[in-house]
Amino acid sequence: MRTELTRNVNPWPDNPMGHPARDLKYRFQWTFPIISSIHDPNVIYAGSNMVHKSTNGGQNWTVISPDLTYADPATLGNSGGPITKDQTSVEYYAVIFVIEESPLDPNVLWAGSDDGKISLTRDGGKTWSTVTPPDMQKYTRVSSIDASHFGAGIAYVAANRYQLDDNRPLIWKTQDFGKTWTRIDTGIDQTEFTRVAREDPERPGLLVAGTERGVWFSLDDGRGWQKLQLNLPIVPVHDLTFKNGDIILATHGRSFWVMDNVSTLEQLTTEVMAIPPVAPSFSIGSRARIKKSRSTCSTGKGSSFAATRASSIRRRTRTRCGASNGTVRAWTVSAWPASPTTAFASLSKLHRTPRAASTRPATTTDSAPRRRRARPIVAA
Repeated sequence: MRTELTRNVNPWPDNPMGHPARDLKYRFQWTFPIISSIHDPNVIYAGSNMVHKSTNGGQNWTVISPDLTYADPATLGNSGGPITKDQTSVEYYAVIFVIEESPLDPNVLWAGSDDGKISLTRDGGKTWSTVTPPDMQKYTRVSSIDASHFGAGIAYVAANRYQLDDNRPLIWKTQDFGKTWTRIDTGIDQTEFTRVAREDPERPGLLVAGTERGVWFSLDDGRGWQKLQLNLPIVPVHDLTFKNGDIILATHGRSFWVMDNVSTLEQLTTEVMAIPPVAPSFSIGSRARIKKSRSTCSTGKGSSFAATRASSIRRRTRTRCGASNGTVRAWTVSAWPASPTTAFASLSKLHRTPRAASTRPATTTDSAPRRRRARPIVAA
């Protein structure tokens, strides 16, 4: 820092060491949420068991909510023991675990607790209402809330209960400020509990979820999910965000990962995904001609090869002549692979493959180079 001076801007600076949660006026857990406003960079929110707000960079704080947890006395007692207590606030329970501000309305704030309660204010914190999904069990940790860019009343909630031996993924969506909720986690592995779910700010209905073992995506607003692991190792994904056309993952133990340029995902549709998952086929035929082509690639040794076209499958083919050992190589892409991302990678690789020079002997009629029509490789 330029001045080499720092100052404490905690909402509540008391040291909780040695005290159980019930002794504290404000219960701050080790990873309590801190967010800056999308609409005003001078506004900061922090969560204990209540929501705290500062409008001057932490110089002053105001409590703008009541206790937004269940505050069950059974969860606020001593931790550790019986001889030595383990009480540093790291293990405090009944705290706000996530705060989310609507990108469309600065007065709309969501708060979720680690004991299973979701609260909402639509007037900047003057009044709050409990909008917990009816089927969310008590003691469920609300891990993330994502306020939509396409409607102030739309939000997505990811939660988990793994500490209660329940590893199911739990994701909800509301379209009416929490009056009604719909479970939207069908398709995710039932042993991969969820930590985060977010919507693409550019494409309505494109969701990405982080689980205990990786990443999943949905093209239809959560009605169905597919794995999006690619080269990502098996790792807990605690948070993710869309930024400048990329997806940035925050993992637990494997640093940050970036999936750059998600325009492919944004252009995918459920109709494309409905194409049967068939691996691409690559074939080499014997003295076959490509349809609508008047010549084949000659090796100069009395033999020629070209990619074949099967009449039963509509395909596009492309041939490459290679000088090495008089070999001619050809390929045929007949259908989509098992994964759409694999398909795009395969096609991209083929398009980037350099064309080798032809070994056909030059003649007087061939003194001028022939023009070839480009035939793009596509999957039917």
